[in-house]
Amino acid sequence: MNPTPWAAYAFHPLEAVVEAGIVVVFAFVIPVHPLSISLFLLIIMM
Repeated sequence: MNPTPWAAYAFHPLEAVVEAGIVVVFAFVIPVHPLSISLFLLIIMM
């Protein structure tokens, strides 16, 4: 079975919250410029 581009978004909502929470925890533990976080999120969504 070949994966489609939509397969990247096929996960449980709880998994999405946990993955998004990692970015929030990272931002509080290590001081990161907001532009850096924005670029990181943009890159991982491509």
